[in-house]
Amino acid sequence: MKKAIISSVLRLVPKRLQLRALCSALNYICKDQSLQSLEGQVIKLNVSDLKKSWFVICLDKQFQSVKSKKADLEVKTTFAITLKLQDKALLMESITNGDVVLIGEPQLVNEAKRLLSNLEPQRLINLSNHFFKFLKIKSPHSPRLDINQVSLSDLKTPADVDFIIGEAIKLESHDLEKSLSLMLLAKNVRPNGQLVVKKVAEYQQKMGQE
Repeated sequence: MKKAIISSVLRLVPKRLQLRALCSALNYICKDQSLQSLEGQVIKLNVSDLKKSWFVICLDKQFQSVKSKKADLEVKTTFAITLKLQDKALLMESITNGDVVLIGEPQLVNEAKRLLSNLEPQRLINLSNHFFKFLKIKSPHSPRLDINQVSLSDLKTPADVDFIIGEAIKLESHDLEKSLSLMLLAKNVRPNGQLVVKKVAEYQQKMGQE
């Protein structure tokens, strides 16, 4: 349903307005970040299953739309993955496991990863909430499971697993025991998930459970 809504919006909204909104979003989440190494670089944002792509350029420390068919860096993903990118931890995991692909010269790809790793998590959430509110779609940040009662049988979809992973990370600074229990639950579903395995080891080390 969400995909159908987005496809309809993209057909109705002129490309120039799409680009204006996209550049505003990029400039918002990248505020206070150093963009010097991206200066003059053309970036292609490609949502492959929607068969849609947008070209932007970094000029004067901000992103602007550009008429181009050639990019220095391409960011390629799918619609389903795009909906998850409001969570910084999931964003970085998506890059690691190849759900988000960065294509370009190694130096430029590494710089893009650096920029993404330094994003302010709350800005991603704010942008996501604004986007979903505009489209009148329930935000993925609305509680979907009770983390105090959740069990393995409750994890029916990938989104459910993503949710408890995100909640575990939010709690890790003040309730490590709960974070570990949630992450162990996620590990039952994703035993080879890099982020999950890493976080379980990290929590167990901090709690002296190695």
